[in-house]
Amino acid sequence: MDLSHLNTFGFYNLKFGCRAEGPIEMPGFWGSALHGVFGRALYKQHCSNKGGNCNNCKLKESCTYIRVFSPVPPENYEHKKKYADVPQAMIIRKKIEEKAIIMPGESFSFEIVIVGKAISDLHNIFEAFAP
Repeated sequence: MDLSHLNTFGFYNLKFGCRAEGPIEMPGFWGSALHGVFGRALYKQHCSNKGGNCNNCKLKESCTYIRVFSPVPPENYEHKKKYADVPQAMIIRKKIEEKAIIMPGESFSFEIVIVGKAISDLHNIFEAFAP
């Protein structure tokens, strides 16, 4: 098995530490909620085809949102028939024992793992988390 492609594989593991300004009631699967909020923020900040279909966008090759949430396989993708979709380039990790209710002044954290070509979009990813 040829694993030479792993020589160019890259990932960043980013840890975000947060302190609650007010009470926060976390939903049961707040990693998924964070994923959705982040996706909306990234789309809102960087999409030039607002409300349009991403598949028909002329700028999808350079789109941060598509690179992170809906990567397009390259033309020479050898597993195109077997795997129609390319995995997302982002993983959100949180501690399993995180509290459901976080009181003002308490802290919580999460990690985001960015994989592959989406690493070139780190500045846009940080912007999406900026207040």
